Amino acid sequence: TNSNALKGGKWGLATSLDQMKALKNLAVGVVGFGRIGREVVSRLRPFRCRILVYDPVTNAADIDAAGGTPVALQELLSQADVITLHCPSTSATRGMLNSESLAKTRPGVSIINLARGDLIDPNALTAALQSGHVAAAALDVFSPEPIPADHPILKLDNVIVASHIASTSVPAVRKLRETAARLALMALNGEPLVNVIN
Repeated sequence: TNSNALKGGKWGLATSLDQMKALKNLAVGVVGFGRIGREVVSRLRPFRCRILVYDPVTNAADIDAAGGTPVALQELLSQADVITLHCPSTSATRGMLNSESLAKTRPGVSIINLARGDLIDPNALTAALQSGHVAAAALDVFSPEPIPADHPILKLDNVIVASHIASTSVPAVRKLRETAARLALMALNGEPLVNVIN
């Protein structure tokens, strides 16, 4: 909201001082402790915030060793001031943030989704943002993509959106292309493929 206020010609705080919080005093919930989730935890540690991690397939000792606290999803939802999603889209995770689960979050929670758009029910998130239960959202992914031009979430001042570009860089695109080429070559050579979907 400060950026929006500044663009509108208003210099200064866009909210009252008591609404602003230091990351050190927040609980950050990280959903997914794969490669990216681990990097997020690594970057949060210097801020000395409380880091709650939910990942049903990761050993709790690994989360502890990285500086996070392993928790159940319900505990993360009820205790986190910020929830950041870094898990794949599976039958267990699709729609994990919906009307029911968002109602269990702390009032004023902020939601970050850089993973997959379908992890969040867009109508439920929009309603929670409009009511103020969710204070803010930062979304690089959405369901569906591209976001329909008339979607109400695009009109909200408490939402930052990007067009699924969080992983875009020259090295990332090169790695993606090389990986696709390597998999195609493996298939042509009759070699077993990793990550086979069907």
